[in-house]
Amino acid sequence: MEENNSIGNIQTQNAAKNSTNYQINGNYNTGLSYQDARDISLDVFKANAKTYTDEAKKIIEERAAEISEDIFKTIYIEIPVAIKKLVEPAVQEAILNAQKAYAKNASPVLKIQLVELIKQRLQTEENDIEQIVLDEALSIIPKLNSKHMDILSLHFSMLKHRNNQLCNRESFFDYIEKEIQPFYFPEFTADSLYAHLQYAGCTTILSEGSTYKRPRELFKLHYEGLFPKGFSKEEFDLFMSTDTSILSGIIRKSVRDSQKYQLDGLTEGVLEYLIDEKGYTQYKDQIVNFYRQTTMSAEEIVEDIATKYPFMKQMDDEWEKSRTFKAMSLTSVGIAIGILNYNIKTGKQELIKDYVSF
Repeated sequence: MEENNSIGNIQTQNAAKNSTNYQINGNYNTGLSYQDARDISLDVFKANAKTYTDEAKKIIEERAAEISEDIFKTIYIEIPVAIKKLVEPAVQEAILNAQKAYAKNASPVLKIQLVELIKQRLQTEENDIEQIVLDEALSIIPKLNSKHMDILSLHFSMLKHRNNQLCNRESFFDYIEKEIQPFYFPEFTADSLYAHLQYAGCTTILSEGSTYKRPRELFKLHYEGLFPKGFSKEEFDLFMSTDTSILSGIIRKSVRDSQKYQLDGLTEGVLEYLIDEKGYTQYKDQIVNFYRQTTMSAEEIVEDIATKYPFMKQMDDEWEKSRTFKAMSLTSVGIAIGILNYNIKTGKQELIKDYVSF
């Protein structure tokens, strides 16, 4: 038999097996002030808190108040339309879990992550798969350290992120500096890190011994047009056995050496499209063959990148030797956490729903 009692803003309900449930009385709505909402959430936290020594109790209540301040400021300032959702039990539970996590570990980075997760969660529909994933992420993030999360973000940035802005070497190297380097660390292939990520439900292993291509091969596949060897007009004329001025629509100045030329097209596929569009189909095989000869190999590409960012050569080698990273696949929760950490470190606003099928 259940027994209900009211204590201030909190309703207590004695449930089965000597357990007690706590829920907020009243109406979390636009009429509820920020201060009231914050205070009510702290009442919930205190009512659900375990028994601690006086000193420990003081510490956890201060930490809970600190993260509650950030959570409710974010809600009331950035997403006021979500205030009405604060009455939902699942939302109250999510906020309580964030408070508990920060009360145990007052990491500034963890606080930022938890507040951002609450913000995203309040912008999803209840019982939506995305909401379920975010709730799961809230429970898992406190169990991960910065290296675990950087591994997830590195995997996301290298293998899942769709960056359509890398059309020149400046933007490509900016991508390396801002979207890969922040997540790299020399031990990123350590087996112990992956064992914990798999245990936490963030990763699985690709089936039947499958592996992802190493960085040099990925860059060759997607951005080889940014790594031309360059050629002179005379060399192109000689190879084509014709005056190549008739093919001017697919020739441009080399992005690496303004004294030389290169064939247009970020990839071989793009070049083939341009050949057809410009009406050069009769020369297609020759042009593609010349493109292959005058763009860098995968090994040359990573060496070229390493002249600016030496860590890329080391990362490429470690990736290839690894038994874990190259065979790892992210679960929906792993993607969510990877994107969260990625957005916080890069300042970008990638959406989980764009990368996870809900």
